[in-house]
Amino acid sequence: MATPTKVITVSEYMRQPEIMEKFNRLLSKDAEPFVQSVLIVVGSDDKLRECTPQSIYKSALRAASLGLSCDPALKQGWIIPRNKKIKSQSGDKWVKEAQFQPHYLGLYTLAMRTGKYWNINVSPVYEGQRVLENPLTGLHVVKEGNGFEGEPKAYNSAYIDVTSRRKKNMKVIGWIGYFKAKKGNEKSVWMSCDDIEDHAVRYVDGYEKNPNWSDPDKRPTMEMKTVLRRLLAWADLSGSESAKLADALINEPDYEPVDATSEDVPAIDATATESDLHPMNIDEARQTIGMVNGKEKQLGNCTSDELNYVYLNSLKSNAVEAARIILIEDFRMEPPTAEKKTPDQLQKELGF
Repeated sequence: MATPTKVITVSEYMRQPEIMEKFNRLLSKDAEPFVQSVLIVVGSDDKLRECTPQSIYKSALRAASLGLSCDPALKQGWIIPRNKKIKSQSGDKWVKEAQFQPHYLGLYTLAMRTGKYWNINVSPVYEGQRVLENPLTGLHVVKEGNGFEGEPKAYNSAYIDVTSRRKKNMKVIGWIGYFKAKKGNEKSVWMSCDDIEDHAVRYVDGYEKNPNWSDPDKRPTMEMKTVLRRLLAWADLSGSESAKLADALINEPDYEPVDATSEDVPAIDATATESDLHPMNIDEARQTIGMVNGKEKQLGNCTSDELNYVYLNSLKSNAVEAARIILIEDFRMEPPTAEKKTPDQLQKELGF
């Protein structure tokens, strides 16, 4: 008679010596309180308690590598549960896995930590105001109903009293994002609420049932994050000081996905492994986004040299696997034989 597989708790899994060593390398003396905060978050959420211990660990490790907290009170990032279909020897099954997602303030924090910006901001634009774009510079101006015009460069009468706006409960019609880098370059982006809605409908998994978007108290944060991500697409992501910001922007979906609602997900034990997952095919590999010369790029559009670089230097396992598949299938080349650095070595080089 076969011995039943032992099911271990998330706490037992996270406190294994080899797991704690990973966090110690990233966080030093802050490793223990960080792990404890993760366990408190998981313990207070019924759906997170159903997630695989491996996915909780990976989510927490990602947060630690970015230098962001998982504590909801700090609003730097969340660990969220997701339903995922996997293939196993017994057939398809649904499992619940955790995923780390940066909050709007988490992305803002990462951007400011680079030390490259004097200012980064996302502000609402209210009904009655007009947004004008300079066709030469691409910067935006907010025009008041009384004719005053504001611009990012200096204070003037067009700056609004947000307290009185809130008292009047004026409708927000969109958001304007702006940064000024220390090297002098400026950028602003404008998205109306309709633009954001169209974008969310297209990209957010289960948008209509997503509580982050349907809750009127949470929706403004999601709208701000959408605009911030659009703004930071113009950011300088080169250099080691921007590595964490680049990683957060490039390797995360645009929005916080929530549980699929079509099927129930049974609880599973800690024995589920990555080998149970459906392997990546060539089309998926070509669509994978990787980091090339400090910029995001679809790997299907990369040269063989760029793919070799991604294979040897990427921290993301999906990008490494995608680069390997494309090299073999499209270029009829084996991946480079130079010794591949471990994630820990790469994180150390990038200053994680």
